[in-house]
Amino acid sequence: MKPGFKTSEFWLTVLAGVFGVVVLFGALTGSEADSIVAAVELLIKSVTGLVVALAPLIAYIKGRAEVKQAGEYAKSQ
Repeated sequence: MKPGFKTSEFWLTVLAGVFGVVVLFGALTGSEADSIVAAVELLIKSVTGLVVALAPLIAYIKGRAEVKQAGEYAKSQ
């Protein structure tokens, strides 16, 4: 099991806490904070869409490579 500080949950919690403190002390206004949150949400949606679009392609390429490798192994026997 990974130590707590090596998990994404830990870093997201730290980031949320820091973000909350920054807003609390007035370094960011509410509308600026909302804009940042909206930008992060858009980034997450974009990355998720990219992963979902590329996952089948990567799985196909990996599967084809395994089939070819098995065929070459069978020929050498």
